[in-house]
Amino acid sequence: MGSTEGLSNGLLPAYGQRLLPHILRDLARSEPTKPVAIIFEHPDIFAGHHTVTAAELYHAVNATAWWIKHHVGHSEGFETLAYIGPSDLRYEIIHIAGIMCGYKLLCISIRNSDAGYLSLLEATKCTKFVCTSELIDRASHIKGMVDDLQVFTLPSYRKLIAEETPEYVYEKTFAEAEDDPVLICHTSGSTGAPKPITLTNGNWAVVDNLRKIPTTPGRKNQDWSIFSFKDRDLFISSFPPFHATGMIAGMLPLMYNSIAVIPPPDRPTTGEMCLAMMRYLEQQQYRLRGLLVPPTVIEQLAQESEGLDYVSNMDFVMFTGGPLAPSAGDRVSQKTDICQLIGSTETGPIPGLVPSRSDWAYFEWQPFYNVDMEPRADDTYELVLKQQPELRWIRTVSHTMPHLDVWKSSDLYRPHPKKPGLWRFHGRLDDVLVLSNGEKFNPVPMEAIIQGHPLLRGALYYGQGRFQPALLVEPKSDVPKSSHRDFIKQIWPLVEKANLEAPRHAHLFPDKVVVASSEKPFRRAAKGTVVRKMTWKDYSEELDALYSESNGDDGQSGVVPRLDDPRDLIAVTNFVRECINDLLEQPPKSDHQDLFALGVDSLQILEISKRLSAGIKQHLLQESRNGITSKQIYAHSCVADLARFVHTVLNGHAPDANGESNREDVMASLVEKYTQRWRQKEGLPNSVVLTGTTGSLGTYLLLALLKDPSVDKIYCFNRTADAKERQRRGFLNIAASHDVDDPRLIFVTVDLVQPDFGISADLYREILQNTTVIIHNAWKVDFNHKVGSFEPVIAGVASLVEFTRTSARRPHLLFVSSVSSVGNWAEVTGENSAAPERPMTDFHVAQRQGYGESKHVSEQILQIAVQDLGIRATILRVGQIAGPLEGGGSWHEVEWFPSLVKSSKALGKIPDFLPDVNWIPVDRLASIVVDIVHADRKDDLQVFNLVNPRYVPWSAFVSTIQKWFQPQNLDAVPLAEWIAALEAVDVTDPSAVASVPAVKIIDFFKGIAEGDRQSPLYETQRGTECSKTMAELAPVSSDWMRIWLGQWKF
Repeated sequence: MGSTEGLSNGLLPAYGQRLLPHILRDLARSEPTKPVAIIFEHPDIFAGHHTVTAAELYHAVNATAWWIKHHVGHSEGFETLAYIGPSDLRYEIIHIAGIMCGYKLLCISIRNSDAGYLSLLEATKCTKFVCTSELIDRASHIKGMVDDLQVFTLPSYRKLIAEETPEYVYEKTFAEAEDDPVLICHTSGSTGAPKPITLTNGNWAVVDNLRKIPTTPGRKNQDWSIFSFKDRDLFISSFPPFHATGMIAGMLPLMYNSIAVIPPPDRPTTGEMCLAMMRYLEQQQYRLRGLLVPPTVIEQLAQESEGLDYVSNMDFVMFTGGPLAPSAGDRVSQKTDICQLIGSTETGPIPGLVPSRSDWAYFEWQPFYNVDMEPRADDTYELVLKQQPELRWIRTVSHTMPHLDVWKSSDLYRPHPKKPGLWRFHGRLDDVLVLSNGEKFNPVPMEAIIQGHPLLRGALYYGQGRFQPALLVEPKSDVPKSSHRDFIKQIWPLVEKANLEAPRHAHLFPDKVVVASSEKPFRRAAKGTVVRKMTWKDYSEELDALYSESNGDDGQSGVVPRLDDPRDLIAVTNFVRECINDLLEQPPKSDHQDLFALGVDSLQILEISKRLSAGIKQHLLQESRNGITSKQIYAHSCVADLARFVHTVLNGHAPDANGESNREDVMASLVEKYTQRWRQKEGLPNSVVLTGTTGSLGTYLLLALLKDPSVDKIYCFNRTADAKERQRRGFLNIAASHDVDDPRLIFVTVDLVQPDFGISADLYREILQNTTVIIHNAWKVDFNHKVGSFEPVIAGVASLVEFTRTSARRPHLLFVSSVSSVGNWAEVTGENSAAPERPMTDFHVAQRQGYGESKHVSEQILQIAVQDLGIRATILRVGQIAGPLEGGGSWHEVEWFPSLVKSSKALGKIPDFLPDVNWIPVDRLASIVVDIVHADRKDDLQVFNLVNPRYVPWSAFVSTIQKWFQPQNLDAVPLAEWIAALEAVDVTDPSAVASVPAVKIIDFFKGIAEGDRQSPLYETQRGTECSKTMAELAPVSSDWMRIWLGQWKF
């Protein structure tokens, strides 16, 4: 008889303690005529179907097990048995038979490349390869590439069920076999070689156990158990069985009360084929209760009224493998429940709750499953599973990856803005595209919007390492090249909708769209998702052409305004204004408003450049058709200035066809060309002294210098002997691409006020001989001390001046000062003018605190040193340094603004007023400083005000912070009221102070409240002229604010 393993008391199934061979055996014995599958063997659906019963399937499994034993042999050590065949039930059959014969089955996608096959066979140590007659040529080809590979041909399904065969006894118990490896699935290989993932009998037990997860009152669980229907009705599954989802779908009727409908093998399941199966099944009086399909099938069904009628009679439609176009989801959700499965081969689908129809696009995790959502950048969260032995019975990852303490999915989500616990998929960490300017974006949400267009089968963003993104679209039917522009116009409304959802640097323009050809369909994985990198590679030539110099200013960027009279300044101004306003969500309020104050970014500048150039092209002489460049727009950053410049171009008073500058610029460049070798010794690499490398700015300065190929040595001056180890930790914290063991780094413990800095004579001479640049960043940070207590660090400036004066290579000394050194400029001058970028000799302009006064004193020391000693020096007056935008670093929580945010959360209120925000992220500031190192070669004292040139009112961020902490309410209150709440905190209670750290610097906030509400202004022209990073620096945005909030995890 064989064992009764899997039965509880011989009567009820012991769910979760059953092995597949026993599940099928017991079903075939107890309900031999139970249908488990309806299969279509012919592409013409109406040619009929075949019903597979439990007894027939068990017969086929026994026949296959005996076939394996006789032809391949029984395995004693879980050998790998590879299989390829048409997408039919033989995958499930040979898997169960393989378990009975001691094998783990390697299911290989028939779409793999030769390299993919070889990689999988080698990684799994496979020497036995089974195929079907349909794929014998493919198997023979592979055999020719692999030594000692044995190939066997499995009989057809019809032949297997026709043969008389005894039962193949499999006697292992679940306790013995739970951890036996039985199945190997593999990843798509979109980012490299396909990766094999080994599954055990324990993984199948998880599928069997899902029915035992507790339910939430009034809700339905969203997992594989949803396929257990009251009347053993049908569901359609279109996933190929070599894919984990397809394999599970074929096994579900053995464990749950349902019948799987299997489409014709090796025909892509489209919405049209689904409709044909629905019509046929309705004709045969079957009841269809659900779909398990890729999102593309649902999108196609949603475009047909008949398709919507059919789904309205189902319990649910379930999709996996990618996002569903919002337009399709909205239509289908009015007819039935929409379920989406997400997970991986390693984790299986993550159990959840069936969403309400209005929230179909969101996941709500099964509370019992204990999912962790860890904050990442840009208001996103990563799904994380931490190993919990007590949940092993329902967690696939506990079986596939038992050695991992934490599984990080790389799947990103965003929370519902109003409903806690609901999460919307936002893409994967490896989906993120990084533009050449360092800006990042996740294209998945926008792709989902665009591919919802009825004319499209797919949409794919491109732009890795490019200045701006492009779009690759796949039409459902071929579009002649001559009609591409018209086709782009047809789909453009949805592209504009996607642009509304995208960050500004990810906006698309019509001249950056490629229409795919039917000869090169998008590459897709087995689950139907587009394989991004392989598709990019197929279209590399077309995509490269988008960015070539020849592809440009021909008006493809959209409808270009008409310029009637190029001689009339008013007409030119109207033309320029229209070119700009058409592109901006918030047009300038006046022709004199600075574009960058509106947050215009480099991508929009490029687009304005194209429109202006296209509009004036016909009015330029043939030899003068270079148009308007981005650089010229940066130099003329309001409508009025730009219009005057364009007018001069049109009337022959601006750059000629070769792009040459005016005669003064040409003359200046000649002077520079023939004198630069006197002003700086050519050919000598830079050796840099950087003081204070272990702090926040110091760490990013050090990283920026390491990235600079002109720097061959960096002397890291710090006061403490453990600086190298502290630096190592600092680099690890920001996920730096370099480490402290870089041979260019020399860590030196110094005391600047000691003779020779307190270091050995030999090392001092070496540094004195080699140094070309000194960046003095180290300083005492204490806003409560008087200026006298800063004398040691002031003396250090004088020591560096002496060092510079006697150094062999006349190094350039850059002093990191502070805007507080001129913080009283407006009060002293009696007007709200911008503090100039020049040395100051009036001590009254320094802010009334020791820190700012000490910086001012040091600036005057440098001014005298330049005048009397002839050294080369630069003063960098730095404003508020914000947290980084990239990497793993964070804004230090002890600083005033993080303290304000943390305290506001604890108090439940946030100030409605602070000075205007002109902050610079620390990683951007480091790049600006290095830019200035390279740009500044003048002998007189140079001064730079390093604040963000684009001010933003504080009020713009209050709502962003309030939304971040929802559902907790943060009331916006006057600053005085907020300070009063601080004063009410019990400073003797350590826990209260920890929750409200702003109480420790309450005087700082009182100073803001008592001061002039007019924000101080600073000239920044020198910085924007010398540093491309600063010239292109965007204003602080809500996106940046969310990055910083995510860093703190308050």
